[in-house]
Amino acid sequence: RSTTCCRTTGNPPSSVDIHDPKRAHAVGGTLTILRTAAYVKAEDVHAEHTGFHKDATMIMEKMGAEMKAMKSTGHADKDFAAMMISHHRGAVEMAEAYLKYGRDEEMRKMASKMIEDQKKEIQTMKAKM
Repeated sequence: RSTTCCRTTGNPPSSVDIHDPKRAHAVGGTLTILRTAAYVKAEDVHAEHTGFHKDATMIMEKMGAEMKAMKSTGHADKDFAAMMISHHRGAVEMAEAYLKYGRDEEMRKMASKMIEDQKKEIQTMKAKM
Protein backbone atom coordinates (compact mmCIF):
# COMPACT_ATOMS: atom_id res chain seq x y z
CA ARG A 1 0.00 0.00 0.00
CA SER A 2 1.04 3.52 -0.77
CA THR A 3 1.80 5.66 2.24
CA THR A 4 0.23 8.68 0.58
CA CYS A 5 -3.30 7.35 0.11
CA CYS A 6 -6.10 8.68 2.27
CA ARG A 7 -6.20 5.54 4.41
CA THR A 8 -2.69 6.04 5.67
CA THR A 9 -2.57 9.85 5.81
CA GLY A 10 -6.08 10.49 7.09
CA ASN A 11 -6.41 13.34 4.55
CA PRO A 12 -9.32 13.54 2.11
CA PRO A 13 -8.42 11.85 -1.13
CA SER A 14 -7.02 14.11 -3.78
CA SER A 15 -7.21 11.30 -6.29
CA VAL A 16 -8.75 7.87 -6.54
CA ASP A 17 -8.09 5.61 -3.55
CA ILE A 18 -6.95 2.50 -5.37
CA HIS A 19 -7.49 0.46 -2.20
CA ASP A 20 -11.25 1.05 -2.27
CA PRO A 21 -12.58 -1.16 -5.11
CA LYS A 22 -16.03 0.47 -5.10
CA ARG A 23 -14.62 3.97 -5.42
CA ALA A 24 -12.01 2.96 -7.98
CA HIS A 25 -14.68 1.19 -10.08
CA ALA A 26 -17.08 4.15 -9.88
CA VAL A 27 -14.42 6.63 -10.89
CA GLY A 28 -13.13 4.30 -13.60
CA GLY A 29 -16.68 3.97 -14.96
CA THR A 30 -17.09 7.74 -14.96
CA LEU A 31 -13.80 8.17 -16.82
CA THR A 32 -14.90 5.59 -19.36
CA ILE A 33 -18.17 7.46 -19.90
CA LEU A 34 -16.33 10.78 -20.27
CA ARG A 35 -13.82 9.28 -22.72
CA THR A 36 -16.69 7.77 -24.73
CA ALA A 37 -18.62 11.06 -24.72
CA ALA A 38 -15.51 12.95 -25.84
CA TYR A 39 -14.92 10.43 -28.64
CA VAL A 40 -18.55 10.65 -29.82
CA LYS A 41 -18.39 14.46 -29.68
CA ALA A 42 -15.15 14.43 -31.67
CA GLU A 43 -16.77 12.13 -34.25
CA ASP A 44 -19.80 14.47 -34.49
CA VAL A 45 -17.53 17.47 -35.04
CA HIS A 46 -15.49 15.57 -37.62
CA ALA A 47 -18.66 14.48 -39.47
CA GLU A 48 -19.98 18.05 -39.45
CA HIS A 49 -16.68 19.43 -40.67
CA THR A 50 -16.18 16.92 -43.45
CA GLY A 51 -19.85 16.98 -44.43
CA PHE A 52 -20.06 20.75 -44.73
CA HIS A 53 -16.64 21.06 -46.32
CA LYS A 54 -17.48 18.37 -48.86
CA ASP A 55 -20.83 19.99 -49.70
CA ALA A 56 -19.37 23.50 -49.89
CA THR A 57 -16.51 22.35 -52.12
CA MET A 58 -18.92 20.66 -54.53
CA ILE A 59 -21.11 23.78 -54.57
CA MET A 60 -18.14 26.06 -55.35
CA GLU A 61 -16.87 23.73 -58.08
CA LYS A 62 -20.32 23.62 -59.70
CA MET A 63 -20.67 27.41 -59.49
CA GLY A 64 -17.20 27.93 -60.96
CA ALA A 65 -17.90 25.53 -63.83
CA GLU A 66 -21.20 27.29 -64.62
CA MET A 67 -19.55 30.70 -64.65
CA LYS A 68 -16.64 29.54 -66.83
CA ALA A 69 -19.05 27.93 -69.31
CA MET A 70 -21.06 31.13 -69.78
CA LYS A 71 -20.71 32.79 -73.16
CA SER A 72 -20.41 36.53 -73.32
CA THR A 73 -23.39 38.30 -74.84
CA GLY A 74 -21.40 41.48 -75.37
CA HIS A 75 -23.76 43.28 -73.00
CA ALA A 76 -22.24 44.00 -69.60
CA ASP A 77 -25.66 44.17 -67.89
CA LYS A 78 -26.77 40.74 -69.11
CA ASP A 79 -23.37 39.12 -68.56
CA PHE A 80 -23.15 40.55 -65.05
CA ALA A 81 -26.67 39.34 -64.22
CA ALA A 82 -25.99 35.85 -65.61
CA MET A 83 -22.77 35.47 -63.62
CA MET A 84 -24.27 36.90 -60.45
CA ILE A 85 -27.29 34.60 -60.71
CA SER A 86 -24.92 31.64 -60.71
CA HIS A 87 -22.90 33.17 -57.88
CA HIS A 88 -26.02 33.86 -55.80
CA ARG A 89 -27.37 30.37 -56.48
CA GLY A 90 -24.10 29.00 -55.12
CA ALA A 91 -24.43 31.24 -52.06
CA VAL A 92 -27.96 29.96 -51.44
CA GLU A 93 -26.80 26.35 -51.75
CA MET A 94 -23.85 26.95 -49.43
CA ALA A 95 -26.06 28.66 -46.83
CA GLU A 96 -28.47 25.71 -47.04
CA ALA A 97 -25.54 23.34 -46.52
CA TYR A 98 -24.48 25.39 -43.51
CA LEU A 99 -27.97 25.09 -42.03
CA LYS A 100 -27.68 21.32 -42.39
CA TYR A 101 -24.46 21.18 -40.33
CA GLY A 102 -23.96 24.46 -38.46
CA ARG A 103 -25.00 25.04 -34.87
CA ASP A 104 -24.15 28.66 -34.08
CA GLU A 105 -27.49 30.48 -33.77
CA GLU A 106 -26.18 33.83 -35.01
CA MET A 107 -24.60 32.20 -38.06
CA ARG A 108 -27.77 30.17 -38.70
CA LYS A 109 -29.83 33.39 -38.68
CA MET A 110 -27.34 35.01 -41.04
CA ALA A 111 -27.45 31.99 -43.38
CA SER A 112 -31.27 32.06 -43.39
CA LYS A 113 -31.26 35.78 -44.19
CA MET A 114 -28.71 35.20 -46.97
CA ILE A 115 -30.97 32.59 -48.52
CA GLU A 116 -33.95 34.94 -48.45
CA ASP A 117 -32.00 37.97 -49.74
CA GLN A 118 -30.09 36.11 -52.45
CA LYS A 119 -33.27 34.49 -53.80
CA LYS A 120 -34.88 37.93 -54.10
CA GLU A 121 -31.82 39.30 -55.89
CA ILE A 122 -31.81 36.32 -58.28
CA GLN A 123 -35.42 37.15 -59.23
CA THR A 124 -34.53 40.83 -59.75
CA MET A 125 -31.57 39.91 -61.99
CA LYS A 126 -33.63 37.41 -64.00
CA ALA A 127 -36.15 40.15 -64.68
CA LYS A 128 -33.32 42.35 -66.05
CA MET A 129 -32.12 39.74 -68.54
